Amino acid sequence: TYRGLRLIEEILRFDPDVIAIQECDQLPFIMQYLKPKGYDSRFQEKTSSPIRHVIKEICDERKIESDSVKMPNDGVALIFKTEIFQVIDENDVQYVDMKKNKEKVMGLGVPLKIKTINQDVLFIVTHLKSTKSQEGEELRERQINLLLKELIKNDKNLPVILCCDLNANPIQNKKGYDPLCYNSIVDKDNLGYQSVYKLANGKEPEYTTYKLREHGTDKHVLDYIFLKDGKWNIHSVLDIPSVASNENTDSLIPNWHYPSDHFS
Repeated sequence: TYRGLRLIEEILRFDPDVIAIQECDQLPFIMQYLKPKGYDSRFQEKTSSPIRHVIKEICDERKIESDSVKMPNDGVALIFKTEIFQVIDENDVQYVDMKKNKEKVMGLGVPLKIKTINQDVLFIVTHLKSTKSQEGEELRERQINLLLKELIKNDKNLPVILCCDLNANPIQNKKGYDPLCYNSIVDKDNLGYQSVYKLANGKEPEYTTYKLREHGTDKHVLDYIFLKDGKWNIHSVLDIPSVASNENTDSLIPNWHYPSDHFS
């Protein structure tokens, strides 16, 4: 579809040094354009991917056999410029399979050396459970604590950049449950991370996704970049594109101008 090529166009327009992608089911497609530009990647599959439900919907709609449609599982990817970053040791790249832990959390931990300053940094990418309920939030809190305390090792005490779709708000959800997952991450007595956008702007964005669903519009802050340890200076951040109003569905995402359903 048009969305794939527009995503590539957006990436190349901003020319980032490192990219973290969640719900990535087309990494070979992406890398055929980015690899010639000097990018490399690492990927962790979501081994219990909801893509199977998408396949069923397509087959039911088209009245075809389920085995006639093939779609790869999605996952999380870290993409980086090789002229700037180097994988320190391939054996130190950590792949967390959701089927191999009790909370079914998945993640990717990639230690990279920043060549220009000879500094090693651990990049972590994850995507947590999406259910918007008290039970879902309690699960996300358990998932992030298990991932960052036990499953992803940081024996060398490297500075960490955590890139994530938490599926969790930084404030009380409109359904009434508290931001247990977010609070757990930024709690200095617990995980002790700091949000890049909050460091830069004094607060989180108003939203990182704003889309049309069957029940109406969904507006949430779900996506974050967190830092831990190291000496960081936040020089600038990208503004989240504005959406005109709930009624202006042309400006909701994804659309032609912004092909993802989350702002990055």
